[in-house]
Amino acid sequence: GATLGDIEEQHPYYGRVRGVVVVDLARGARAWSAGLRRGDIITSVNSVETPDVQSFLKQVNQLETALLLRVIRGDAAAFLVIR
Repeated sequence: GATLGDIEEQHPYYGRVRGVVVVDLARGARAWSAGLRRGDIITSVNSVETPDVQSFLKQVNQLETALLLRVIRGDAAAFLVIR
């Protein structure tokens, strides 16, 4: 239910934060229900850094449990759990 991308050069956090950006998100998806929103930056999955889409997918694809995401939104950071 989510489309992710790497942080591109024109993004305000480019070079400041390593992670993946939520480019699009379907309303009603599990990620949406957990609180993830378009524009959020995911920096880790289950305490493992995810500096790019490839590393994010590697972490997510090997898990069968809930995901603990560290997310940056604006000037704040939070953890979200997706079951």
